[in-house]
Amino acid sequence: MGTEDEHLTIRDCFRSWSNCWKYLVHNRLLLANVVAVTLGLAMGLFLKNWMTLTPREKMLVSSPGDLLIRMLELVCTPLVTTSVLLGASALTAQLTRKIALCAAVYILTTTIICAFLGVVLVLLFKPGAGQTGHGQLEDEGTVSLFYPLFDLLRNLFPQNPIQACFQHYESKRLRFPPNATGSSLKRNATEMEMEGGYVDGVNTLGLILYSFVTGRILQGVGTRGQILVDFIDVINAANRFVVDIILCYLPFGVMFMIASSVLEVHDLETFYRLAKFMGVIVFGLVLHSVIILPAVYYLFVRRNPLTVVKGVFPALLSAWFISSSSAILPITLRYCVERNRIDRRVTRFMLPIATSINMDGTALYEAAAVVFVAQFNNIDLNLGQLVTIGVTSVVSSMGSSGLPAVGAVTTVFVLSSVGIPAKNAVILVTVEWLLDRCNTVVNVLGDCFGVSLINHLFREDLRDGAVQ
Repeated sequence: MGTEDEHLTIRDCFRSWSNCWKYLVHNRLLLANVVAVTLGLAMGLFLKNWMTLTPREKMLVSSPGDLLIRMLELVCTPLVTTSVLLGASALTAQLTRKIALCAAVYILTTTIICAFLGVVLVLLFKPGAGQTGHGQLEDEGTVSLFYPLFDLLRNLFPQNPIQACFQHYESKRLRFPPNATGSSLKRNATEMEMEGGYVDGVNTLGLILYSFVTGRILQGVGTRGQILVDFIDVINAANRFVVDIILCYLPFGVMFMIASSVLEVHDLETFYRLAKFMGVIVFGLVLHSVIILPAVYYLFVRRNPLTVVKGVFPALLSAWFISSSSAILPITLRYCVERNRIDRRVTRFMLPIATSINMDGTALYEAAAVVFVAQFNNIDLNLGQLVTIGVTSVVSSMGSSGLPAVGAVTTVFVLSSVGIPAKNAVILVTVEWLLDRCNTVVNVLGDCFGVSLINHLFREDLRDGAVQ
């Protein structure tokens, strides 16, 4: 597609039929997804209101959408590993350190802002206040911040890179009756214990670190390692070709994903009672996306932030449909390079890392959800507990995998950090599926702004050939 077609706007479509056709062809994926959403909503409403489906029939409706996620996850792991390896091998050691340091500062700063923004908004609007009943903190003790940090470190250094492709380390909180062996005493209390082990799911952080180290080693070897780098480059190109094929199936899968989501909404009364909480979360996400991220970008780049959003808008739309920042990484990589003209070396190196640990929307949701649950159950939180919620949300969001509904899992950790019973969070299940989509959009948008910012800051080093 030529550069002239990329700058066409909707206004240009009214000037000639040729411009209109070029605009439709250039944005065919976006338009196909919009049509798929409309058809999916219509299909879901029709099946929900005029037909009674069995669980097996509902599973059949969701199957095309599940197939789409499986195809994207299939190419995600090889694309992440090869992209990070090629990015690390293409940059000099000095430039790699600079980019990594700036990326870490950006990710940590925006995530902290988002987490505490969620706490402040819920305290300000009090969406959970006014509920009946009285709650109390658990007596069994709280979960230390040590556990999510320990999981993060364990996943950073996998024992086996092959195992990291399908398993990661995770600590779980177990509740069981106290051991009364050899005693006739009867106890009503329960004991809590943390147990860690490997669970299904890609260890993206470990694969990224392993790929980064391998890329730096190949770069240090010199010409002898170039043969392997060229071979990996071919694998990366083949993965991008497969992604192009999957994008042809994307609208079809999205249509059935939307229809399946409509069928899953059962308790509308509870949904309406949580509408205020949803409004607070969406307001916080919009505030972060429309004001905070563009302000940071404009402060350093001095360019219109809308150009970044416009370029990656199809990726943001796909993020809302699929609800997984890791799954749509191939799509995000494509639009950052082709539309926003970001250096391929920067996107290969930084975007997979940002996709794994830059979870702005997830951090905001986790922090706000815990305070909301406390308000809903009339549990008073002091300043120290609020700070603990914010810090734990930052750490747990960075350790999450970027997969669908991961916020529901990590929120339990944050609840446990201040002693709130995890069972009280069951009220969030009704809206979590929708808010998770909004969180994913903000996560991807933060990644795109960060990559664009880093690309601008080091444009001179990249242009001067900071490649060996």
